[in-house]
Amino acid sequence: IHFVDSGGDPFVSYHFGSFPFEYSQGIVAYITQCHFLTVYYFFAPALFGGMMPLVWFYLISRFDFRPRAAITGSFIICMCLLLIGEQHGSFGNFAFNRIFQGKAVMFSVGIPLFVALSMDFFRWPGKGNWLYLFCASVAMVGFSTSAAMLLPMLASVLVIASCFWYVPNVRAWLLRGFFYLCTLFYPILYAGTFLLMSPELLKSDNPIYRHRLTTYLANVKNVLGGPVVIILVAAGTTLAILLLQKRQRRFLVAWLGLLFLLYLNPLVGPIVMKLTRQSVFWRLFYMLPFPLVLGLSGAAVVRRLENKSPKWGRIFLVTITVLLLAAHLPSSSSSVFRRGPRVTKFGMPRYKVLNLREGRSVLESSPPPGTMLALQEVSRSLPMLTSKYPQLLIRPHAIYIWMDQRSAMDKAVRRIQAQAFLGGRMNKENLESLVWVIRQNPQLRSIVADSRVAGAGNRYLFGLLKNFGFAEHMLADNLVVFIRPTG
Repeated sequence: IHFVDSGGDPFVSYHFGSFPFEYSQGIVAYITQCHFLTVYYFFAPALFGGMMPLVWFYLISRFDFRPRAAITGSFIICMCLLLIGEQHGSFGNFAFNRIFQGKAVMFSVGIPLFVALSMDFFRWPGKGNWLYLFCASVAMVGFSTSAAMLLPMLASVLVIASCFWYVPNVRAWLLRGFFYLCTLFYPILYAGTFLLMSPELLKSDNPIYRHRLTTYLANVKNVLGGPVVIILVAAGTTLAILLLQKRQRRFLVAWLGLLFLLYLNPLVGPIVMKLTRQSVFWRLFYMLPFPLVLGLSGAAVVRRLENKSPKWGRIFLVTITVLLLAAHLPSSSSSVFRRGPRVTKFGMPRYKVLNLREGRSVLESSPPPGTMLALQEVSRSLPMLTSKYPQLLIRPHAIYIWMDQRSAMDKAVRRIQAQAFLGGRMNKENLESLVWVIRQNPQLRSIVADSRVAGAGNRYLFGLLKNFGFAEHMLADNLVVFIRPTG
């Protein structure tokens, strides 16, 4: 969550903005007097990251596994998630890796919790379980608006699959199904209101769809395209189907089959993509029972081994732990702790350290607080560390959306080109945009450029910025920070 300087009045939009997920953390920050960024990037990730293994344990136990087997299954899921960092949309990339984002909480905590509560409701219908489901569905929309579309789709699959679960007859299934779907009143109302009042969001030329995945195959590759993901999905699904007990196996197969039949096959998928949004369709693959099948497979193996001897269950757990830890070591590993051939600093997930060094270097140089224009490596990481330096541009995609609200797409292009110049793409057009942006934003206090741009004391650049009042500069690692003093 970042503060983008609009260059004038604050950005206001009916369609885009913060979610209850962010506002609730703002309330916590206000009550506790903690800095908002500390709550957002530290306390909330610790809370939801800690909930993840608990939720997976709860869901696995719904398949009639004993606590020891369910704990093993949850452990295997969490360990495997750390290895699935191949694609942007990979399951591991939206688990521990991005747990500070609302949609990651929805994927890795909300959806498995919703499935577990759904299974409880069909098994033991009652006011308490109905209320839990209703609260969960409302909360998930607060994490991400895409839940308003995902939940009804997932619920339609689960309500049919429940025929293979604990529903004794058709009449009971119809009654429970009706009350079950009533728990989705808020997400359905939210989705209907959103689509009716914002039809322009479905237009293919909307800025929100710039650089988005537009084909069915591209969306599949974005989530399931990596070899590690394919191997784990295939192995986990096969083992789960083979090792689960008859009733649970039927439920799992019905869940998988109905998802592909109704939403995720190549014929229906493109239609669903048009009815929802291009930026939402890839998220539908998170309705699949993955990585759940990995936990179910592990739990089923432990149950069978412990029926022979508890010792074999412990041997299995130690063996799988060693193998999953060793899988992080090869330079070609898909581990979330790697970016290319190198392990990230302190072993933190790579989203935390991607360009974090550049952001810290600028922060240590202590430029005066105020609006900053920086190359992308800095503009993306610095706002995670401090809110003292509102950026003119953080993500090109975001500035396109915000400027489109003001019918000022030319300003978005100018900011992007100016940032490109500071990052090393030095051409006449980008330089002209840099000059234009500086002139249009007198509130600008500092500019951060790659040292290559200012290499050998680039007299023209230094002279140009000095004419605009940036009379001071300092070095920060491989960066140059230009400062415009006040007064």
